[in-house]
Amino acid sequence: MRILVSGAGIAGSILAYWLARHGFAVTVVERTSALRRAGGHAVDLFRPAVDVSERMGVLPRIEERATGTTRMTVYREGARCPVRADLSRIFGAASERHVEIMRDDLSEIYHDAACGDVEYVFGDSITAISSAGEVSFENTSPRRFDLVVGADGLHSNVRRLVFGEECITQLRMDTWSRGRVTLVGDAGYSPGPVVGGSTTLAVIGAYVLAGELARTGGDPERAFPAYERAMAGHVRDSRAVALSAAKTLVPTSRLGVRGLAEGARLISALPAGPSRALLRMTTKSARLYNSATVDDYAPSPAATGDRAGQPDDLSGDLGRQ
Repeated sequence: MRILVSGAGIAGSILAYWLARHGFAVTVVERTSALRRAGGHAVDLFRPAVDVSERMGVLPRIEERATGTTRMTVYREGARCPVRADLSRIFGAASERHVEIMRDDLSEIYHDAACGDVEYVFGDSITAISSAGEVSFENTSPRRFDLVVGADGLHSNVRRLVFGEECITQLRMDTWSRGRVTLVGDAGYSPGPVVGGSTTLAVIGAYVLAGELARTGGDPERAFPAYERAMAGHVRDSRAVALSAAKTLVPTSRLGVRGLAEGARLISALPAGPSRALLRMTTKSARLYNSATVDDYAPSPAATGDRAGQPDDLSGDLGRQ
């Protein structure tokens, strides 16, 4: 079965990796001429995403490229002394397993894990998708695929072609699938800005989608609804957290700025136990992303074949729905 993934970012490469592990023939098309290296920004991987990365055998590389940011200094207007916070304490209190890394570095790591078994086509983009699976491109001849997945971010080209234009940063779609096409990550369910967990949500979504396609033998009529059911709770909760986080992390008054700064200083100053308890009581996003669970979609030996350098023991438990 041939599957086309639009987008060579985080969600696209993770999806391609796991689809290949499950025995599918995967092509990834990316509009840019090479992997994006624009600097990007730091993203957070919470426990479920760290677990998936560990299963892929790439966690050591991720940890090597972690930002290592441990201190934050907040300068408030009119205040003589800045507020200094120990971010390592805050991150430790927020999640049992957490890594902050630059987005471009993370995309490169996931791409490197997938590229040995996946066809990557750079410098091209989808222009049309027929109901029969015929896909047209800007620069190359049309090709036929059994399924198409949009993993091309918030302003998804695949979503525009199949579902129409979308103008809000927090997507609220009733379904992410139509016919042979589905969406993953920000393309289908971006929770909006200032969340800190959208990358984890994309990692989980890609892993689940590949797993459900494997379970159903690539049947979209069964796999896509199962994928959406598995992700519905995570997406719903992340939307609610995003609205709350935007109000908390982007204060609109001097009092709000002071409260944010003092809260960070208090959490970093307390002993580990009390600071972890305080943060979990006050930070919904930490509880949400740290507690997310997904099924175990371990590929069969027949599907994975002999892949040198890749972990064969995928029986570890990520939790059950």
